[in-house]
Amino acid sequence: LPPHIEAASEEVRNAYIERLAQDSLKEKLEVGKERYDSRMQFKSETVQHMREEAQERIKIIRNERESLKDAESQKPSGAVNRFIYFTCAILLAGMLYFRNRARK
Repeated sequence: LPPHIEAASEEVRNAYIERLAQDSLKEKLEVGKERYDSRMQFKSETVQHMREEAQERIKIIRNERESLKDAESQKPSGAVNRFIYFTCAILLAGMLYFRNRARK
C-alpha cells in the first residue's frame, strides 16, 4: 500500500483495497472478453475458409464427374469395338497369308 494509505484509518485502507480489487476484476474481465472475441473471430474465419475450400473441392469433383460422363458417352459401344477387333484380326490374317504366299 502507498504510505499515505498505510497511515490512514482502517476504513480508508479497506476502501482502497476494495477499489483496487474491483479495478483489477474489471481489467481481467475486459482482457478475458478481448481474448474471447479474438478467438471467436479466428474460429469464424477458419470455418469460413474451410467452407470455401470445401465448396471449391465440390465444384472440382462435379466438373470431373461431368467430364467422365461425357468421355464415357463418347466411347464407342461394345458392338463397334467388336467390329473393330474383328476387322483388325481379318486384316492381320490376310497380311500374314499374303506374306507367306509371297515368300514361296
